[in-house]
Amino acid sequence: MTKKSSGIPCYTGLCCAALLVCEATNAAPAPLMGKMEPVQLDSGPRANPKDSPEVVFAQELDLGPDVPWVRVLIEKETTLAPGSFIRVTSLLDGETQLLDAEELENWNYGTAFFNGSLVQVELIAGARTAGNAVHIQEIIAADLATQDTAQPIDEDDDGSGGIASICGAVDTRTLSNDKRVGRLLPGMGRMPGDPPPNDPAPLGWCTSFIVDAQDGRDKLHLTAGHCFDPYNPVNQNLPVDYVLQFNVPASNANCTIKHPAVADQFPVRRDTVISRNTSNGNDWAMFKCSPNGLGETTYERAGNIAFSLKANPPGVGMAVPVEIIGYGADGNAGGAKAGDPRSCRCKGVNGTQNSVQQKSVGTTMRSADKEVGGVNVVYRTNAPTCGGNSGSPVINQSGQVIAIHTGRSMVLCGLCVGGANGGNLCKSNADCPGGACAATPYLCVGGANNGNVCNSNADCPDGVCNNAAPGKNDGDTATDHPEIQDAIELEEEKKPVPAISAWGVVVMSLLLLTAGKVAFRKSRALAS
Repeated sequence: MTKKSSGIPCYTGLCCAALLVCEATNAAPAPLMGKMEPVQLDSGPRANPKDSPEVVFAQELDLGPDVPWVRVLIEKETTLAPGSFIRVTSLLDGETQLLDAEELENWNYGTAFFNGSLVQVELIAGARTAGNAVHIQEIIAADLATQDTAQPIDEDDDGSGGIASICGAVDTRTLSNDKRVGRLLPGMGRMPGDPPPNDPAPLGWCTSFIVDAQDGRDKLHLTAGHCFDPYNPVNQNLPVDYVLQFNVPASNANCTIKHPAVADQFPVRRDTVISRNTSNGNDWAMFKCSPNGLGETTYERAGNIAFSLKANPPGVGMAVPVEIIGYGADGNAGGAKAGDPRSCRCKGVNGTQNSVQQKSVGTTMRSADKEVGGVNVVYRTNAPTCGGNSGSPVINQSGQVIAIHTGRSMVLCGLCVGGANGGNLCKSNADCPGGACAATPYLCVGGANNGNVCNSNADCPDGVCNNAAPGKNDGDTATDHPEIQDAIELEEEKKPVPAISAWGVVVMSLLLLTAGKVAFRKSRALAS
């Protein structure tokens, strides 16, 4: 690890952006995990006697040529006087983030995620201020040693290194670009007084989406409850610190994820998180985000669009066509997209679609497995999904969300029809000697055709077509779950956020000044 530091750099003033270029390097294979890397950055107290803001300290932090992304954690000893802020810049692509004292708290004393291994941290002191200081001791970086053991925080492994969530012979997921659906990453930062996070720090991800469930510009977001502490087994010892990303770019071919522009990243507000994960059908979370550096909410950044929740979803046993949009793992980009569940793990090739937004199509059916307050709260779907899809919206043909994808809807992929194993769960015809593995996991419950494979209630006179083998964490959580509706009503009674703050306007102006990104040079000298 190398470090370069300076007092006041050779450029001063706000119009001179710290925007440098470094050559792209070949990243190591598929790091989907993050770990803490120790660094040393201590500006000491810095004053600015001038009448305008000035850069009073700058230091580059370099984690080596093969690290594909980083997130900087800022210590609580950092002090910023009014009008002072920290500027962090990726020296790979020039993305820049500005953080004053209020924004530091909003971001849980961490930054956005930056692409590349090299970032520059600058302390910009407000006019006629003293005592400004920045302290950094740790950076979250992609862990290059854990690629083969990396797992998103979603459905269970099938025992062969994959996730058994894809049914049929082909993985039919396709790329999509719905601006209402984001990738939810645990940021692993911490507020002052929080315990230090574990090292190494596993990086899993989920999906979340914007809900048009209240007036105003500050909308709610829904996801799976197991994506949040303390229910998430991967991150159970970490404080709540998450970043919601939109407009996620394609990953590298070797499966390494990439991060979107800083303006497309939003810190989750810790004080708004409501999370439940007690049983099948009760796995959901709701939260709000702070605005981005331009003062935009997620709703505004998406173009003032959000999902509506259907008031009267289908009844028990009624199969309806649905789409599921999310950020599942994928190691089959450019390949045959075979339905082998191992396509749910990226192994270092064909990885450009790994952890990027994709759409899957299938049918879903409300199950009678669990009832809360007179509402059946479990859905089961056969749409293909993988780890990372947890929290995805399950969308009907009217574009309304009827459920939150929370786990596998089938323990395996189908049922044997005929042969010695007739009625048994199966993945392929090889599991059904003398018979065939049916693509549908549904059976008639009750009636003359009880136990027969079915596609809809029409196949089950005097009975219903239902999932054959529900498990504790299988199925999706209905959005008309009484607790979800109660939580939304409580949020609707709260005061909406105000319009863009004065700081937001300042930040917007500063970012516009630094948007050129044409003067990058990795070897730029800093004054000592």
